[in-house]
Amino acid sequence: MFDQFSYDEYGRLLDMVKTGRENLCFSDFHDSDAPLRYFLLRHDVDFSPRAALKMARFEAQRGVRATYFLLLSSEHYNLLSEDSCSIPRQLIALGHEVGLHYDVRAMGERASEDLRAQLQYEIYILSRLAGNAICSIAMHNPSAHGDDPFANDTHFTSAYDPRFTKAIAYYSDSCGAWRDHAYYAFRESKIPDRLQLLIHPFFWAELPGNRWERLNTWVEESGQKLSEYQEQIRDLWLNHSGVREHENRLTRA
Repeated sequence: MFDQFSYDEYGRLLDMVKTGRENLCFSDFHDSDAPLRYFLLRHDVDFSPRAALKMARFEAQRGVRATYFLLLSSEHYNLLSEDSCSIPRQLIALGHEVGLHYDVRAMGERASEDLRAQLQYEIYILSRLAGNAICSIAMHNPSAHGDDPFANDTHFTSAYDPRFTKAIAYYSDSCGAWRDHAYYAFRESKIPDRLQLLIHPFFWAELPGNRWERLNTWVEESGQKLSEYQEQIRDLWLNHSGVREHENRLTRA
């Protein structure tokens, strides 16, 4: 079974996919032709860089490389924050590739520059965080956000290029679900010779679970973190000299 989304299952899936196939990252296609049998392991980090780092360590222990596409315009995490800013470098140190996951709708809300300039700017920031050149890109939520304005950009390698989605097999766990053709290929050990495998770290954990359990857990953990922030802010304000003067003045009034 490969529909329980546990790390045990993921380990078995990796063992199956890497058997007899060369493990490539998208950056490998800049310098060489593709071998006869290979797989590309891709991760879109939509919710949690910490979940991505955990998966990256799991893969590195098994000698597997992946390309991690990170957002700089996420509503759910801030890659420039103290909590997340070191993660791109850690992914590189583990032997993985870091690529840009770009949100076209967020770009459209910025009126100061054209989309191409914004893409270059995000790539510049991410390259500084990763300590490594960024040469691979992947659009965020293409099924919901329309056409990809960088589909034919020859300066970068796009994960949605037809050579990675049409010319070879393309399996994805989007929304925490496998399409039938992917599920039965895994179950019957009939993996295509060439494959792009898109895995979202958000859906995978030590224990089996489904998309709703993962979502509920993430919301609970996010709420707990907000409560911790609330206490930190309360302590900061309570110990601030200006606040004490303000409160004393109100008390005397």
